[in-house]
Amino acid sequence: MAKYLVLWELDESKIPDDLKERKAAWLAAQEAVAAQMKSGLVKDWGNFLGVTAGFTIEVGDPEEVLAGHLQWIPFCRMKVYPFVSLDEAQASLKKSG
Repeated sequence: MAKYLVLWELDESKIPDDLKERKAAWLAAQEAVAAQMKSGLVKDWGNFLGVTAGFTIEVGDPEEVLAGHLQWIPFCRMKVYPFVSLDEAQASLKKSG
């Protein structure tokens, strides 16, 4: 399975001004992330201390990853970086000419 580092950033124009509404939105978003973690798509999630940005580590085929990201539009912008582990990188190097 492919692995991805996803750097996400919230569209701050979509964040409610009212504290109670903002808290409810954050909790709902975190519940959605927890569901993605339970499904196995998201392996790790972090929120940078600046609050409106963070990362996920995801595992799946491109279609699964894209489907998981679609629910966050238009609230988030994401940069997606496929990556390999040290073992995978070493195996590729050993196979190269």
